Amino acid sequence: MKKILNTILLSLLFTAPVMAQSLKGKLTDEQGKPVSDATVLLLQAKDSLPVMSILSKDGNYFFKDVKPGHYLLKITHIGYVGTFTEIFEMTTGEKQLHELLLAAKANNLQAVTVKTQKKLIDVKAAKTIIQVAGTMHRSSAHALEVLRKMPGITVDKDDNLLMQGKPGVQVLVDNRVVVLTAEQLVGYLKSIPADQIESIELLNQPGAIYDASGSGGIIHIRLKKNKSFGVNGSVQAGMAVTPRVRYNGSFSLNYRNRGINLFSDYSFQHNASHNKFRLNRQIGDTAFYQQNDIKQSGDVHLLKAGADFTLSSRSVLGLTITGNLSDAEANNNGSSPIVYVPSGTTRAIMQSVNASAQQQDQWVYSLNYQYRDSAGNSLNMQADRVDLNIRNKQDQPNRFVDPVNQQLLYTRNYALETPSDIRIYTLKADYEKQAGKHKWSFGGKSSFVQTDNNFHQYAVDQSDKTFDHHHSNAFAYREQVHASYAQWSFNNRNWAWQAGVRAEYTNIKGDLFTYHNSTAAPELASRFSRNYFDLFPSLSVTMAPGSKSQWTLAYSRRIDRPVYKDLNPFEYRINEYTFHKGSIDLKPQYAQSISLTHTYGFRLNTTLIYSRTTDMFGQVADTAAGVKGYLYSRNIARQDMLGLNISYPLQYGPYSLFTNVHTYYASYRLDDGPGRKISLDRTTFSLFMQHGLRFAKTWTAELSGFYNSPSVWQGSLRAGSIWSMDAGIQKQWLAGRVNLKLSISDLFKTLKWTAEGNFAGQSLQANGSQDSRQFRIQFGYRFGNSKVKAARQTPGGAEEERKRTQGAAGLGG
Repeated sequence: MKKILNTILLSLLFTAPVMAQSLKGKLTDEQGKPVSDATVLLLQAKDSLPVMSILSKDGNYFFKDVKPGHYLLKITHIGYVGTFTEIFEMTTGEKQLHELLLAAKANNLQAVTVKTQKKLIDVKAAKTIIQVAGTMHRSSAHALEVLRKMPGITVDKDDNLLMQGKPGVQVLVDNRVVVLTAEQLVGYLKSIPADQIESIELLNQPGAIYDASGSGGIIHIRLKKNKSFGVNGSVQAGMAVTPRVRYNGSFSLNYRNRGINLFSDYSFQHNASHNKFRLNRQIGDTAFYQQNDIKQSGDVHLLKAGADFTLSSRSVLGLTITGNLSDAEANNNGSSPIVYVPSGTTRAIMQSVNASAQQQDQWVYSLNYQYRDSAGNSLNMQADRVDLNIRNKQDQPNRFVDPVNQQLLYTRNYALETPSDIRIYTLKADYEKQAGKHKWSFGGKSSFVQTDNNFHQYAVDQSDKTFDHHHSNAFAYREQVHASYAQWSFNNRNWAWQAGVRAEYTNIKGDLFTYHNSTAAPELASRFSRNYFDLFPSLSVTMAPGSKSQWTLAYSRRIDRPVYKDLNPFEYRINEYTFHKGSIDLKPQYAQSISLTHTYGFRLNTTLIYSRTTDMFGQVADTAAGVKGYLYSRNIARQDMLGLNISYPLQYGPYSLFTNVHTYYASYRLDDGPGRKISLDRTTFSLFMQHGLRFAKTWTAELSGFYNSPSVWQGSLRAGSIWSMDAGIQKQWLAGRVNLKLSISDLFKTLKWTAEGNFAGQSLQANGSQDSRQFRIQFGYRFGNSKVKAARQTPGGAEEERKRTQGAAGLGG
């Protein structure tokens, strides 16, 4: 008898934790009202067999005594479209899933149409996911404007991205790293229409599976993908008035069945802008009061075509070709009085009418293979090739006139040709192994970058153009990065762990070629090479994952490598008195950061982050040859930053609100001798707020705005505050197939910037503005089949159907 009692007690002891597990969630309709009496079926993920079912009450459902394992839900109700959730894992304790929206069923449906509502913002252990589709893009034109509205993201005067106040941000688009210079990246982001963006992921503390490059963090842009079976597509057209006119159009055509997915997209943009720039700088006893009026125009063509082949129920082979073709012209009218400061006498006025033309062709070829077995193990392999060709021509006429009678004193006229050819090859493989509550990830990546750049300057005398071999050069740059990583993650009722390390070996080589005369071929003038090996650990620990109140502590170490332009030691002429010069001594910058994030009620997200960046990149204005000055990038020693970010999304019936507050303290230090010191301390505050309203079922409206307090740019410039507001409204017809959007950006025309600095005997004050207030109109039409056919109920069939229907309910945990 005693033996039997002991057996019973031991059985109760070991089964009690299992019996205590529970699962709950909520169902609502398109008006935000709770859906009662819906059948909620709990299915095993591995074979789709039912475990238990209940009816929802007041929109709520609750399962108790759920054993550990992987599951998904199937929800059905008369009058509503049935749908599946994503697969989720039950460990121990109570788990709450995010709210799931059920779409009303039309009488003439021939197949299943799934409509789910994802969370506007979802904070996970390693990243923050913001849903863009259908919300933030209504008053945005392109990806850069959308990023300006992201929590913790700021954009400086040169459109450089900062994350939590830190530069060195790496951008990914559909899992592919964008390898471009800062100027090229800005152009690329402006070429991506906001309507093509599905979501944006912000990774302040990326794990080991990501490239270590990007000390400021990672921004991952995910574009929309075809999800419907059969033939379907869309047509879009729009216009913006500034008062200069911009217009755009796009077309997509897709076909999908169980074995193949064919997709194609084409978009066109005609851009036109008008910017104003003012720069007052003083070197010694001479001051320059520069004023520039810049008008730009150009066309961008984006092309994408590809196919996904379903080789089996577990494996997919994909091929994608993407093209980004652009041409642009710019006219820069400038006037710079040159003043002798002690007497205030204007010595001369430099007038310039610079004209430039650029053509850029980029082609990306991608091949990928994915395999996933029934146990959740996966293998992903990818090969990419990028061909980027840039052709830039520029005329720089400089006229010096008498300030009194405006008579011509002398001229300095130049012409520049700067072609660049860039080739990037990438190979990578990632493997994930599920072992109960543990997951192991292993992988490797090799990338090869080849850039060939030519800088040809010509002296122009009326119609004659003479090659200036003294101020021309060629620069060849080669970079290889080889990486491998290992990462472990573990989840249970109370804790979620993720730890990993990434090893990267970098080898770079640079050859500078110069000309000895105007007819000879360039000869090697100098060469440098460098290689280094680094380890980049990362760690995150989450307490009470999936609960209403969870804490995450994270740490990571990251790197930024210099780009080829900043390594080229040759002088690049901007105008007669301003030059840009690179340095082969520029070293990588390294950053270590630690953050603490708290999420309450699946909505309120608070993050406290501290980071230290050593050998930080900064652009410094220095003097050369008396009154001439040059800009160059250098390592400005150290940056320390302490930041706090708070975001809160609210959905109350048809009204939605998203608020993000970010503040940080930054310290910049450089001691490079007398007159060459930087000591800047600044506390910066930024606020973003967006209001949304859905009314009369087919109307939506949006009002958003941001404010950034004074800050520090590029490690040496003190920038003033900046703010702006946007508004937009959208109307839909024919069950959402037809939509019309009207919006106004920068309502009060306040998007203006100011900056000042003092270094190496040169003081400067600058300000600028652009034609940022735009009235936009956008029309869209979706055609073809928008229904999703149900999958056969084979082993794992529910998971296959869920993937095809994309019933992503944004599950907790």
